[in-house]
Amino acid sequence: MPLGRGIHLARNSDAGESWFDNGRVRVAFESGANARRVQVRWPGFDSGQGIAAGLTLHCSPQHESVVTMTPMGTRRFFYTRKINCLPSEGWVEHRGVRTELQPAHCLGTVDWGRGVWAYQTSWIWASASAFLESGQTVGLNMGAGFGDASAPDNAVILDGRVHKLDDVGFAYERDDLMRPWRMTSRDGRLRLEFVPFKERVARSNLLLVKSEVHQIFGHYSGTFTTGEGQAVSLRNVAGFVEQHRARW
Repeated sequence: MPLGRGIHLARNSDAGESWFDNGRVRVAFESGANARRVQVRWPGFDSGQGIAAGLTLHCSPQHESVVTMTPMGTRRFFYTRKINCLPSEGWVEHRGVRTELQPAHCLGTVDWGRGVWAYQTSWIWASASAFLESGQTVGLNMGAGFGDASAPDNAVILDGRVHKLDDVGFAYERDDLMRPWRMTSRDGRLRLEFVPFKERVARSNLLLVKSEVHQIFGHYSGTFTTGEGQAVSLRNVAGFVEQHRARW
């Protein structure tokens, strides 16, 4: 298909390669038994300043992930696997400055999905991967508005273990996404405030194909309770919220 030119997708999330290459930009993902590898080459980025990266995200077999199969009507679906808090190493180079990443201080997230979508879709996705002051790793994965919500993928991932949550409500100013957001789970186990500091907006309109995405970066603070009743506090955990409306 013309719009799929330069794209190759792996058949599953555990093995194989996925890449995009249009001659100007190349982004490649390789999945292995215990790691995910990412390579980026984009010479024209930032008005020709360029960006490149070579990253390895380590994923042990014991590390739990959030997997859902979401119905979209009677004939469509979306399968997704999200893996938070993966110790990451490698390098990122921008404007001639090379930054080294070490797994003791850096975490990554994998978002892998396949499916047959409806023509018009919209969603909110909130995520984070960070270290707590205790040294534990904490991941957030919350969403709303996408397909059949009977099996939501809301969860907190603490030290590689998933703690499932009920539906999460998002309270925010629709006309000013840079105002603080609030997320509360219906079971009362999660109460968070998200304070933005940066918004990225990308729009495209090709008549039949249209997309508008707002990616808001900020800090999460609040509390959640594990399935065993342990209360965990979050303070200024860096993460993002994505609001997307699409017609494709």
